[in-house]
Amino acid sequence: MRLRLKELIVPALVYSALAIYLYQPYLGYFDTLRYLVVLSSIIASLGCFVLSRRWVSAAVASLFAGVMYGFGPFFLGFASYHPSAVVLMATLPWLFCPAVFWPSGKKLRTRLTGIVLSLVPFVVIVLFFTVSTRQGLLPFPNRQSCTRLI
Repeated sequence: MRLRLKELIVPALVYSALAIYLYQPYLGYFDTLRYLVVLSSIIASLGCFVLSRRWVSAAVASLFAGVMYGFGPFFLGFASYHPSAVVLMATLPWLFCPAVFWPSGKKLRTRLTGIVLSLVPFVVIVLFFTVSTRQGLLPFPNRQSCTRLI
């Protein structure tokens, strides 16, 4: 199935309206970096919509899949990790799209390209957590920052 750009306008508007509705009470308390969470929710939802259109024929179901991914507890858990962590969550569906929409074939070159494209998201995940660990962005206290309770 081929998606056209005009078919993404309605989902983008729905996700934007939902983001404004959900995050509006907190926008006054956000610093500049926290606005990444709002923008990433929209981008992640739209990416999940595009990705799910590969297998789901109903646009409403794909729209709901995007809502569950971009505004669900898994995504918001990453927002509590660090505001920039949601950028990874926003890019993941888009990183899977080339592999999903790559034409399948029997030629070795086509299959190898599909395999390489399938590995890209996992390499990005490993790189993200490697870099974030080196920067000290840990979701839990590490041994050096824990105080001794005894």
